Amino acid sequence: MGILALALRVILEEELPEILSGTSRAAQLLASIHRSWGAEGLFFALTGLAIVAQLGRSATQFSARWAAARLQARVEADLRYGVVSQIMGLSYSDIRSYRIGDLTSLLEHASQTGHAVRLANLVIANMLMVSAYALVLLWLSPSMTLGALLGFILLGYLMAKVIRRVKHQGRRFTNSSVRLMEQTVEVIAGVREIRAFGREAYALDRAQETIRDSHRARFRGLSWQASLSPVVESLTIGGVAFFLAAWIAIEGTASGALPRLLTFLIILARTAPRIKVANDRTASLMSIWQYVARLQSFLSREPTVSSSQEGLDVRGFEKAVEFKDVALQYPGQEKLALDSINLVIEKGQTVALVGRSGAGKSSMADLLVGLYRPTSGSVVVDGADLRDISWGSWRRLMGVVSQDTFIFHGSVYENIAFGRTSASLDEIVESARNAGADEFIREFPGGYQHVVGDQGFRLSGGQKQRISIARAFVREPEILVLDEATSGLDSVSEREIQSAFERLRRERTVLVIAHRLATVAQADLIVVLEDGKIIETGDHKSLLERRGSYFEMWSAQGGVHSGMAG
Repeated sequence: MGILALALRVILEEELPEILSGTSRAAQLLASIHRSWGAEGLFFALTGLAIVAQLGRSATQFSARWAAARLQARVEADLRYGVVSQIMGLSYSDIRSYRIGDLTSLLEHASQTGHAVRLANLVIANMLMVSAYALVLLWLSPSMTLGALLGFILLGYLMAKVIRRVKHQGRRFTNSSVRLMEQTVEVIAGVREIRAFGREAYALDRAQETIRDSHRARFRGLSWQASLSPVVESLTIGGVAFFLAAWIAIEGTASGALPRLLTFLIILARTAPRIKVANDRTASLMSIWQYVARLQSFLSREPTVSSSQEGLDVRGFEKAVEFKDVALQYPGQEKLALDSINLVIEKGQTVALVGRSGAGKSSMADLLVGLYRPTSGSVVVDGADLRDISWGSWRRLMGVVSQDTFIFHGSVYENIAFGRTSASLDEIVESARNAGADEFIREFPGGYQHVVGDQGFRLSGGQKQRISIARAFVREPEILVLDEATSGLDSVSEREIQSAFERLRRERTVLVIAHRLATVAQADLIVVLEDGKIIETGDHKSLLERRGSYFEMWSAQGGVHSGMAG
């Protein structure tokens, strides 16, 4: 703009502008062009220089936008990885304290944060341009620039009030969106129960209430945001008219003042939209800032579990695992889940945990696997506290089959190989055969490459259970944890799996949790739990002879005659 203003002065004024009478090389070069080619030649040289300057400006604008786009994409990717990494760095109990929808919404927040980075770049770029324009305006007319500054201060005050409203509504919209995400995940996960109980209307009413609140917040926020452009444009037109009249009154109408007036008005006209864009982007930034703040709060949490590689590296399990005066209290619970647990599990033993629901059986298994740490006491492996052993090396020794089987979206092969990714196809097939799964897998279209669907929805409960068991078998674990592992099977399949378990347990240490006592009658040691405490231990025969709690449970399941005969 300064070059074009100089070109106008060259062509309109009779004398060479004073700026070209300086001693700088640029001034001397331009003066030389004027002497050789005249005012018109210098005018064309200056306009050509302005074009080159504009091309350079356009190139830097493209470079800036390219860099901003690259930064946005990189930020989003890094934050998404950060969310997943943070989840992996939290303890099992900390993860369970979040709702699934709450955690999944954080990935969307990563996208919003990338957008916020782009908006922040635009705000900074536009404000830098406004600063550059302000310097030129000061050079053209300090008094008029002061007037413009007062106008922009008034504009900024009005915009700040609008932005506060936008930010408030943005916070409301974010909270409503998170609630809607949580409710949607619950509906998808609980669709069977919703249909079975005929509660579709209830689920819709809950969603509708949240959507209405989200709609109101979104509408109000966008309405306030939409008011920015009309206000800025109205003030801009009024300001230009005012400055035009003021310039004529102050500077007069001399021909020499015309290029400066034209330059001032052009730059002022360019400055106002820049401020408008900065305000618009700031309002947009504030409307999504709650996403950024919420994501930042989650990612700033200190990891609550150590790295899987930290601690002692154990290659095998040699002697025994011992629970020493162990107590466990879950977060937010007053009652102890386990209290004063003392138990030795020797290598090669099959130990069964029995008791009523809530007695503490799964809690003991979770402590052994390392999902929780004891509130007091310790779990000791071959003389070393489990807290001092690297989780990676310890869990490599384990295979876990739980009642709540989780099947990944993928092929049957991938689900079984999850237990040991280096397993060959022959090992996968052998594990499936041992788990009683090979026969029905081969009947699938595609066999082991059959895709089972999200959470295995194309499989029956028993099929899921057997694939989960095959996953544990292929791992070839030294310690096998079976938490109601055959609960989803029919009696014939259960007998087949029990036979496979019998073959496995000859070479492994097995911890079995079962409600059906007939499945644990052959265990080396049976531990009876009640209210988080061990009340009886022994083998099947000795416990029946003792006629205590185990005898009562066995009798309730109709096994007195066979048990006493045994």
